[in-house]
Amino acid sequence: MVPLKGSGFVECSSYHHGLVIKEYRERLGKTQEWLASQWYADGSGVSVRYVKAVEAGQKLITDQQQLRHLSEVLAVPLWKFGLSEFNPFAGQFQRQHGHSLFQETLQLVECLIHQAWRLRYTVALPHTEQVVQRLRALFTYCATELPSNIKQERTYIMLLAQYYQLLGVVQVERKQYRAALQSYEQMQRAAEQIEDTPAIVLALMCQGTELERLGQKQDAVQALELARDRSFETSKQIAVFIHAYLARVYASSHDALRFERAVQAARNLASKLTAYGDGTDFLYHSLSGVMAEASYGYLDIGEPLKTLALRPDIERQIEEDNNRWLHAWVPLDYARAYRAIGEIEASVAEARTFFKRGLTLQSPHVVSRSVAFLQELEEAGYQTVTAVKELHEEILETAQTLQPELRISILETLRVE
Repeated sequence: MVPLKGSGFVECSSYHHGLVIKEYRERLGKTQEWLASQWYADGSGVSVRYVKAVEAGQKLITDQQQLRHLSEVLAVPLWKFGLSEFNPFAGQFQRQHGHSLFQETLQLVECLIHQAWRLRYTVALPHTEQVVQRLRALFTYCATELPSNIKQERTYIMLLAQYYQLLGVVQVERKQYRAALQSYEQMQRAAEQIEDTPAIVLALMCQGTELERLGQKQDAVQALELARDRSFETSKQIAVFIHAYLARVYASSHDALRFERAVQAARNLASKLTAYGDGTDFLYHSLSGVMAEASYGYLDIGEPLKTLALRPDIERQIEEDNNRWLHAWVPLDYARAYRAIGEIEASVAEARTFFKRGLTLQSPHVVSRSVAFLQELEEAGYQTVTAVKELHEEILETAQTLQPELRISILETLRVE
């Protein structure tokens, strides 16, 4: 084929862009005269003869920018011209008639994140983990394959921050506590890039929770108090969530006064909401979760009877919220409360329920915590109590039937070779 001097076109045969141009022009019900008038992006046109030559394959367009313009004019998918949505000359994705595959992908990612949170509260860990693994694969691909300026888009960074939060949640359930703290720190860094205050506050809250788990109580309080202070720049949904977790940290520090104040603040704020934990700001924490932080906190400040008094209300709210995760966890509060008032057999009964429900979640974190409570009973001098011995044997027997990760969690916690 011999290029026509200065034309930007070459003679061609068989398949050519003119076939696509003609097809989509006719789909729109437009004439060749109309297309001739719309030919260039600057508003200038060409002759009808010129358009006929292109559609007949007598001339082939080689200018990618011209093809991109025609794709907009005629609603031609870019792939029909052998082009991608990303325009390297403009350094951005080209929306196709109001749509972009990249933007559609981000919307799908957002949907997956919301779905993962719903799964997290209602089904076993592996279901949530599968979604997080797919998100990890996608963001890993994006990190290496997307142009740097695209990775600076606000929506992309916002979703990346939310992915880090989900990743941290899964890491906690896998007992990877320091890795979870690092994920929450990455969440905060991403959120700060786009000044996403709700995400910054949630990242601080998550960090505070993990710092408390690691025994760094003062750092935990500081992180959560900072989250509380900044939560007033966000929605009431987030403010409720932060106050509930701040109450937990105050309780673990045995600060009864500030615990009570934080719990009451969370309840007051929640009472003003018609829909709490509905996904606003990616928040699915439920009212039963707020109540559970009070239940947990009363134990740490030495008020086990208040924990037991909350039981009917919490269980009713758990059922209303369909919070299967908390349904599994809450027996631990009752077991601790009964132990505190010396009713060991009742404590063991609740510990057994906690262990069995924990198995349904398939979470090493939950299962190992239930076994750790048994150890606490034994170390407190109750190892000879029949109910305690029976639970110990039951757990050991059950461990032999479990998948390796859960079995190892149990045996390591019991220090069994």
